[in-house]
Amino acid sequence: MDNHTGLPIIQAIKMLCLITFVAIIVSSSAFSVPSIEQAVSSNADRDMEALKSWASENKVLRENGFELNESNGGDWSVSISENGKEAHRVLQVPSHLVLASTKIRKELEDQFSFSAAMEHLEKKKVEHQIPQFFLWLKILREYENGENSLWHPWLQSLPRSFSNAISMDEVELECLAPFAWSLATIERLHLDVFHEALDLVDGVLHEDTKNDIDATTWAFNVVFTRAWSKDGEDDRTDIVPLGDMFNHRHPGNVYIHYDEEGNCNVVLKDDTDAGTPIYLSYGRETNPYRFMVVFGFVDE
Repeated sequence: MDNHTGLPIIQAIKMLCLITFVAIIVSSSAFSVPSIEQAVSSNADRDMEALKSWASENKVLRENGFELNESNGGDWSVSISENGKEAHRVLQVPSHLVLASTKIRKELEDQFSFSAAMEHLEKKKVEHQIPQFFLWLKILREYENGENSLWHPWLQSLPRSFSNAISMDEVELECLAPFAWSLATIERLHLDVFHEALDLVDGVLHEDTKNDIDATTWAFNVVFTRAWSKDGEDDRTDIVPLGDMFNHRHPGNVYIHYDEEGNCNVVLKDDTDAGTPIYLSYGRETNPYRFMVVFGFVDE
């Protein structure tokens, strides 16, 4: 989930802090991509052409003229170049590409012992984030696999930097309003707990990866900015490559539907004209600070 229709984080912090120098501080806070793989570096462009080719090779269906568009700021969004009818599909991602936390958990628990890690997450009161914990491990394991990973082109298309609470430095955090600061602090504590739980699982990641704070923080941001909960399954959270490219607006003009084969379909709510940006609602937040802390923007 790349962008938004609300206020970017720089403007949000400027308003919250009521000081003029915050824009300079925030502009220097780009969070560097992890260095597990040389092919994905902080200087590399997001490779959308490889992503499109990968999608075609893996039978991803892009319909109604599904298009990825780049903004001047380097963010990406989705639109359609053809007129679309209500209930028509704009995207179908096959089930084998969907990163589902329940499936990942089963695969990993068949190979490694997670009992101590699960107990730790429960002790720290973050058991509700166990699905995200397994997605986090999956992202890091696939990143370790490099070009051998099925998801390698998708990984190369992901953002290299984030502007949310996890990526802020101490000066930026102090500029937040008290409630926003509290939410940001909780987010950072959750990352610390993930690291602690990871230390309790032998062999799931290389030691170099476990100790690479840039890599683990980057993967944490990927999970919490691009995953969604699957309706009707409280213990399942998914990341859907290409499905994660839809920007936020509430209400959105598409919805998510999983078919009987487990394919993820993105479907138009209403008749939609060619050239229309396509938005997926990330939820309706009564407190705008939540979006700022997690996604890096304030919803209008």
